[in-house]
Amino acid sequence: MLEALGGSLKNNSSNGPYKYLGEGNIGNYSDLYQAAGLPVGSTIITGQAFLRYYSQGEAKNCIVPKTGIAVNISFDALLQAGLVTGKYITFNGKNYFARLIRGANTLPLDQMVSVPDSTIYPAGAVFDFCEFNLLFNPIIDITGKSPEGMVYGDQWKYKPSDLGFITARQANSTFCANYNSSNALLRGSTDQRFAAMRGRGGTSTYWSFRPILFEV
Repeated sequence: MLEALGGSLKNNSSNGPYKYLGEGNIGNYSDLYQAAGLPVGSTIITGQAFLRYYSQGEAKNCIVPKTGIAVNISFDALLQAGLVTGKYITFNGKNYFARLIRGANTLPLDQMVSVPDSTIYPAGAVFDFCEFNLLFNPIIDITGKSPEGMVYGDQWKYKPSDLGFITARQANSTFCANYNSSNALLRGSTDQRFAAMRGRGGTSTYWSFRPILFEV
């Protein structure tokens, strides 16, 4: 069931280029995992809820799972499956281009700089207005502004825990598309502002696969 966002809230955001359109039950996370061509052995999260956006940059609708969809999977497995730069998949009868969310601005994607664990990501060129921030900062109910000056929750007001961000909870962190020869970037933990680097081949019940899917 779609929870549509009122036009006055959606259209008056200062935080584009992603406009939040509402939440809907679009398909099972297990079906998305299978459509992505990932190996067996991971722990699939039960769920169907997705966040719906309009991407002004791509001029397309896109969806993001409300929480991580699978844990106990490594970044290298996602890389080998073609999900870092992205690939075309069919999910619930529709065609999408699926890839990991970009949690920093470092390009090329495989040249992510090393960053220390940060409860709140630092202001600066590495993280300011990156895709992960543009998707989540405008819909999370936190007082004030982000390090780069985005107004929190100006398109919607989810609690961090509503979106899976809570300390010591399964799938509370998301593997992002940014990495280097040893480590990959994770975003999320206590809330969406957390950033850390972890080994590309490692797995955890906290580190999750949570892609963005663009309609094609």
